[in-house]
Amino acid sequence: MSTREDSSVNYADKIYRNGNIYTVNKEQPWAKAIAVRSDKIIAVGDEEAVMRFQGLNTQVLDLKEAFVMPGIHDMHCHPDWALAGEFSYFNFWPQFPQSVSEMKDKIVALDQQLDKDDWIYVGPINPFAFQQEGIGMDSDWLDSFVPDRKIAIIDNGHHTLLTNSKTVALAGITKDTLDPSNGVICRFEDGRPNGLFQEGAQTLIKAIMPEVPVSDFIKMFARGAALLHAQGITSAKFLHLNTPRLKALRELDRQSQLNLKIEASISWKDDVVCVPDRWELMAGARFEYMTDHINTNSVKFYLDGIPPNRTTFEKTQFNIGAELPRIKGNQFEVDEHNHDHGEEDLAHSCCLSGGFGVVNFTFRELCAMVADMDRRGIRVIAHAIGDQASHWFVSAVELARRDNGPSGPRHQIAHSNSILNKDIKRARDANMLIEFSPQMWWPSQVTSALWRLYDKDKADRYWPFREAEDEQAHYCFGSDWPVHGLQWWNAIEAMVTRTNPVDPEFDYPMGENMGLSVEEAIYALTMRGAYAMENENKTGSLEEGKDADFIVLDQNLLTIDQSEIHNTVVKLTVFEGREVYKDEAGL
Repeated sequence: MSTREDSSVNYADKIYRNGNIYTVNKEQPWAKAIAVRSDKIIAVGDEEAVMRFQGLNTQVLDLKEAFVMPGIHDMHCHPDWALAGEFSYFNFWPQFPQSVSEMKDKIVALDQQLDKDDWIYVGPINPFAFQQEGIGMDSDWLDSFVPDRKIAIIDNGHHTLLTNSKTVALAGITKDTLDPSNGVICRFEDGRPNGLFQEGAQTLIKAIMPEVPVSDFIKMFARGAALLHAQGITSAKFLHLNTPRLKALRELDRQSQLNLKIEASISWKDDVVCVPDRWELMAGARFEYMTDHINTNSVKFYLDGIPPNRTTFEKTQFNIGAELPRIKGNQFEVDEHNHDHGEEDLAHSCCLSGGFGVVNFTFRELCAMVADMDRRGIRVIAHAIGDQASHWFVSAVELARRDNGPSGPRHQIAHSNSILNKDIKRARDANMLIEFSPQMWWPSQVTSALWRLYDKDKADRYWPFREAEDEQAHYCFGSDWPVHGLQWWNAIEAMVTRTNPVDPEFDYPMGENMGLSVEEAIYALTMRGAYAMENENKTGSLEEGKDADFIVLDQNLLTIDQSEIHNTVVKLTVFEGREVYKDEAGL
């Protein structure tokens, strides 16, 4: 080209050419080249058209016919949980302990290594092992070998905390201590606390534990961002945050070390992390932590529990085997005879009968909280695994829409494991987000255990994203890292096949009629994710004027055999025009 430049042309900083670029733009699904200036795409199309934006200082990169697509949106993850064992005093057990004796051995080893005044803070505990071996998961067990140690053991999803009698006493918890409104203090038959704290009750113990400094959270989130980039993630929702975590994210973004579009969701009702200033945050203090990349208009809470503890809120009873005694929930446990939820639902013609398991809110409290957050413009993300939990949350949002109008935030059902088809339709009509998480929609040791808790038909239907697609609902996907691994390419394959990508022991499908096409899966990870972030005008597809968020892969997802998707390697991740991850082997 000429050595002179036309002053009327907006020349590119970089041009990526000779690629197989899947734009996810239905008007122009494929392109060969893409031009970037600063953080924006200024041209995408055939090479002849795009190369017109090459100037004297334009860097031109040869994609060597690699497959390119928009960046992935991870709509549910916890990098601070994932990396706490690396950057704080939490000791993470990388291999899930299979027996009670294995857990005891690990704790005894830590007790011998640490100073006597140090805390043992460790996990994940395995509730199934206690159930299968008929051993009480309580303070008596811990007292038998670590009676004098300050200790807290958590499960992988931060729903349960186990401690000993010494720590219970240090926290000032006695027989007369009332359960908090969003959790339960499990007790011996005589009413004494037995060391097991479920859901929000965990915070009674966490409140006396050493605080993690902001500097440590900075390290966790910086490392977490790098790991997400390596998976092709350019947008994410970080859930269960408090002020120290918000400070860390803000500082990282100030230093241009975050390189992610983040929704920072504040932990609600002190259920997972301590948020003593939550009302100040709700009143407006959260705005201090907003940046061009961080949105703090979001709260997250647990509406119900998890299947291993049988604390999910279900319309029907669990299958209870002889070796799995029924676990009673908190004061809001309901049964099929409880139909009185007040006039709000009757006026709205919703059938809100009772259910089985645990729900951490009364229906009236849930409706009041959702309506208040909706008026404030704050997205509510509700952990709702059981089908009745999803039903309640959809009903609460419907009532908020009726009272506040239809244009409020896109509230999100987290996990949506067994959401019913009728509630998928209701959520769609209320402009809600149905998030499918975790990455477990294939047979494994964990998912096969569902057949012990539910009928096989219900287990097969778990994570019904085929139904959400067919009903044209607003759905998206999250990893729930580290509750489940950051293995996005395994998950993407299983979105399509509903089979286990890596373990030949599980050579059968799980709900194979629930799978998506590859094109539908990519659209869900990109444009549907952008919609879930309320960023659909900025990201999700590769179009002129949108942010330059895209990834380069080592294979074409649309031409390879579906069974090869899990082998995909991210070669390059570009965030707002900056290359934030590059595979060591290069393009």
